[in-house]
Amino acid sequence: MSIPFNESVDKSQIFVRYGLSEYNWTEATTGPDPIILPFIYDWNRSSQIYDESQILEPGRGYWLWAYYDCELWATGLSTIIEDSYITVLEDDWNTFGIPADETIDKTDLEVVYGGSTYNWTEATTGMDPIILPFLYNYSRTGQRYGDPEEIMPGESYWIFAYYECVLRWDVS
Repeated sequence: MSIPFNESVDKSQIFVRYGLSEYNWTEATTGPDPIILPFIYDWNRSSQIYDESQILEPGRGYWLWAYYDCELWATGLSTIIEDSYITVLEDDWNTFGIPADETIDKTDLEVVYGGSTYNWTEATTGMDPIILPFLYNYSRTGQRYGDPEEIMPGESYWIFAYYECVLRWDVS
């Protein structure tokens, strides 16, 4: 999962829509029949392991276990601000999500590295690529990882960077 907002969210601000009802974080994660697990995991880019996260940041990808199909929403946020910034990628594996409320094509991703901006093809090809030319996301229906052409809000994706760089998308 990722948050389609350009501001951080404490997980206590998250509520869950399941069936025809809404549940706050505590209600959704406790009781005899919880809807989701109370843990949200963030990929620690330095140690390359998962850590439990209390604060969700824009542009980051997170992992959450749901027992049922449901929707996660957040309270107390300002309006969605769409700009081209997604996140900083460290060299190695990273997770990311888009802080926007619209689907974007993978080829609309840009990488800023060494003071220059590279389109998807430039960033993924040549003698010294900046990032790998594919992304991974987990298909809940197929129960496997795939390389999607479109990046959807609220989803989490894996990307490998050879160098620290900035990931953004072309909003023009």
